[in-house]
Amino acid sequence: MVLSCKAGRKLEINHHITQIMSIGEGTDQVKEFLCSICSLKVNYDFFGTKPPFAKSILLMEDSYVMKDPFTSEIGIISLGSHCSLCTKSVCASQDCSIFYTKRFCMSCVNANLEEFPFEIQQEIKNRKLKGK
Repeated sequence: MVLSCKAGRKLEINHHITQIMSIGEGTDQVKEFLCSICSLKVNYDFFGTKPPFAKSILLMEDSYVMKDPFTSEIGIISLGSHCSLCTKSVCASQDCSIFYTKRFCMSCVNANLEEFPFEIQQEIKNRKLKGK
């Protein structure tokens, strides 16, 4: 998915919260990721599977990534993606989503828990017990 916008305009991806915002004419665009569950809000550098600044990395899903600010080496931080069922933007936190062949938000996981393998069902149930 290629995303672009003209200066001063906002574009919504899949009519959800994630937006690309331009901060003005003649400046770099600020691209902002927003998790629809926990409201994590952070600037990102790339959306897709092959970040151009980390050529040796191929991601298993289209992801919002940023350059790793904690290293001078080529590295990335994967922020999140879109739920493969409801398409909401979700971060990679285990409280917000899981990756099992595809990304799923926890709302869709809980609504369809019986569709996941037994091991995933047990992991989700254990998380719920630890959270109480």
